[in-house]
Amino acid sequence: MQLTEYTGFAIKQLKRFAKRYRVHVICVAHPAKIPRSKVGQFPIPALYDIADSAHWANKPDVGIIIHRPDVTKPNTLIGIAKVRYRSVGRPGDLAGVWNEDTSRYTMGESSEILDDDDA
Repeated sequence: MQLTEYTGFAIKQLKRFAKRYRVHVICVAHPAKIPRSKVGQFPIPALYDIADSAHWANKPDVGIIIHRPDVTKPNTLIGIAKVRYRSVGRPGDLAGVWNEDTSRYTMGESSEILDDDDA
């Protein structure tokens, strides 16, 4: 079995498991190596940037992207890139702040996004 075939098979098995046992399964996958832009920043990855297979974009019911343009600053983009069923939510972006002490993101009205001058 090729890697792409196995990836599709594995995602299908995870979805079956979740449906059978009525649980939510979260699978974390990292993008393939993304080249920096001319100014030295990484572009926001897409679900198709995940290594080894387009199945990572095609098969899941929900696709979330977490992107920190500058890892030395807490500013974070949390992008809901895909939602198959509208009863679960809708695509969109949230701004967040990573808190190193609590290992959590703060989002929405309670988050204070730092400008480059503030960090």
